[in-house]
Amino acid sequence: QGWLVENVKDGMEAKELEASLMDKFGVSKTTAHRDVKALLRNYKELSEETGADNRKIIRGEIAAENA
Repeated sequence: QGWLVENVKDGMEAKELEASLMDKFGVSKTTAHRDVKALLRNYKELSEETGADNRKIIRGEIAAENA
């Protein structure tokens, strides 16, 4: 989760964060998806909305003191 907290950005696609996680740690698509969902559950300042073409967009930022 620490790496996800450091690399999540407001307005990024959830799939982009998942792909970065898969590349960095070699985890499966299922594991990456589960980890991003856990990040969204654990940090209330983050939310997920449906953008254009039904893409899932992450909104919000994690304050340094909450990381």
